[in-house]
Amino acid sequence: FFNDSTNFDWSETTWSYRESEYILRFYNNDKVVGKIYLCLDECGMTDSRPFTPKVKFGSLTDEGQRKLEREINDRQKWE
Repeated sequence: FFNDSTNFDWSETTWSYRESEYILRFYNNDKVVGKIYLCLDECGMTDSRPFTPKVKFGSLTDEGQRKLEREINDRQKWE
């Protein structure tokens, strides 16, 4: 998902990562190597602490937001 730039859109925003509903942390050998802050509820804004260059600052595309919401809400992936 995060390596597919079509899930993200360049966007100017006054949205701040402090307003995020989700913080996704990515680990390598028990060390945080990246973070993505997300606002999904009628917002679609993102802010990433760089770990993949394909994540654009600003927002998710409509399709990207739908894909990510499906992933987050899929209870089978949480076990």
